[in-house]
Amino acid sequence: MRTARLTAASIAAITAMLPFSAPVLSDRTLPAAFAADSGDSAAIPDWIPTDFASALEFRNTCGCTHIEGSIVCIVFEQQDSYNEDDDRMRYQLYTKDGIQQVLRQAVYTNEKSGMKLEVDVLTAAEAGTFSVSVIDTWAKSAEDYLHPIARYTFEADSDRSITQTDIFGWLPDCEEEYRTFTADNLYLDAAVIDNYVLFCLTHSAGTAYNWSCTADGSECFELEAISDCTPVYGEAVAGGAVNTIYAYKAVKDGRAAISYDYGAYYLDGEVMESRTADCVVYNDAQNVLLPGQMRVTLADYDSGRPIPVAENSHYSVSTNISFDEPEGSVSTGPILDLQTNPSVHNNIGGMFGADSFSFWLDPYNLPEGYAFPAGAQQMGWFDGKILPENGVTVNRFENGSADVTFRLVKKAPADLNANETRITLYDRDTGELIPSELLENHIWSFGTDIRFAAPDTPGGWMLTGPIYIVKQNPAVYQTDLAQLYRTADVFRFICDDQPEVTVYDNGAIDIVFYTKLTVNGNINGDGAFNISDAVTLQRWLLGDSEVTVYDWGSGDFNLDNQLTAADLTLMKRALMFQS
Repeated sequence: MRTARLTAASIAAITAMLPFSAPVLSDRTLPAAFAADSGDSAAIPDWIPTDFASALEFRNTCGCTHIEGSIVCIVFEQQDSYNEDDDRMRYQLYTKDGIQQVLRQAVYTNEKSGMKLEVDVLTAAEAGTFSVSVIDTWAKSAEDYLHPIARYTFEADSDRSITQTDIFGWLPDCEEEYRTFTADNLYLDAAVIDNYVLFCLTHSAGTAYNWSCTADGSECFELEAISDCTPVYGEAVAGGAVNTIYAYKAVKDGRAAISYDYGAYYLDGEVMESRTADCVVYNDAQNVLLPGQMRVTLADYDSGRPIPVAENSHYSVSTNISFDEPEGSVSTGPILDLQTNPSVHNNIGGMFGADSFSFWLDPYNLPEGYAFPAGAQQMGWFDGKILPENGVTVNRFENGSADVTFRLVKKAPADLNANETRITLYDRDTGELIPSELLENHIWSFGTDIRFAAPDTPGGWMLTGPIYIVKQNPAVYQTDLAQLYRTADVFRFICDDQPEVTVYDNGAIDIVFYTKLTVNGNINGDGAFNISDAVTLQRWLLGDSEVTVYDWGSGDFNLDNQLTAADLTLMKRALMFQS
């Protein structure tokens, strides 16, 4: 796991980026040669550093934070005390009131250089969230004092397994992580992770050559973090590589460019290298694409959310691309391996400008339990035509990138035939199936608002919208409701409880309501629920032959398919609350 390296270059930047508003609750000073357990030493795993050499190696390979199971280890560099009369170290670890438990706090010192590395080991006493901050004790004002130079946030699950939840939970912050990350993104000017754009920049220490930002993309981005991944040495060294990652977070939809130039930083020298990210930001600043990239998502047809895919699963999109040249047609056709969902593929989105460009999802290798929508034999883009229109969406952007979504439906259960509609009612409070017997005497229904755009009337609609009365549970309909749901331009359920709808590959749908059967109390048929209904029920229960109950189901308050004194009691209570 990762956090920010504590160097002079990064302190100022991170201080502004990581506000800390919670009260500081623990304050302690560790002498330079101090190591003490404040928890059970048997709980300290072997991978925790126990001397300066292992702490230095940990810092260069794991970063400032590392987690295994329920143990968090934090390593950071202590600085000299403020003056001879002040025995406090400049940078100290503070914990916010929460569920964390400190197992060990130790400081290890290099005898030659005097460099100090603090190693802190924490765990979680229970499930929940907690944070740890590194505070600069030289800060004088209260406002400055409450702004740490680094803050780490964590979450523990029910098994006390801990996950780092801040940006440095995934952002590299040491030499080893930097090397691995840049190797995976070797041919890119910038890397994109979720809605972050990352520039990994290296220059030689002790020279005038460095990287400078020439465009910050402020139309759509904010600089979120600067991570120093430069190797940490126990003693002073000359030269070496300085590795820095600049992480920009998308905050607004649109198109913006971020650029860095490499050259003589302090001189007016020529630019030796440039790196630019021409980004498109969309989906409420949640997604970013670079030129030529194509983002592919396998989505659930009903929810629109990405379908969870099994680890090591491989789905694929085939392509057929050709360019007409004077010498003849030049064709290519890479297969896009979808190892994650969503997945992003480089140098493919720009191929939409080819003379012939088609791509399609492999129908023989789909996520388990899913299939193409009803009637679809292929799903993809075929020279500008989308097949099927209700299963594939293609959004192309000005920078030559594209976002493609394949909407897959669940496979139909064996007991639901093609194009059938099944409606099921569950009790909202208990989750139990509502008995069909109750529906015989207690009407439950819902309306529909179904519209198709009128092709010959701009802005006009062709309307339908039947009312469905459910008398059995589940109820299976042979009507065209399933087809209307899939094809209508507007489809709304007119009822208080909105259902969960599942579309299947054979055109059938499941409509599931979580609802409550209710009674209106109007048993005398006059259209109003009042004291007259209670008088009518009381006289009817006493056997008065002159009394007629027009709708006894409206008085069955306890839903037992009977009219009894218990219903009269509940009716009177309802009248009392009504008034």
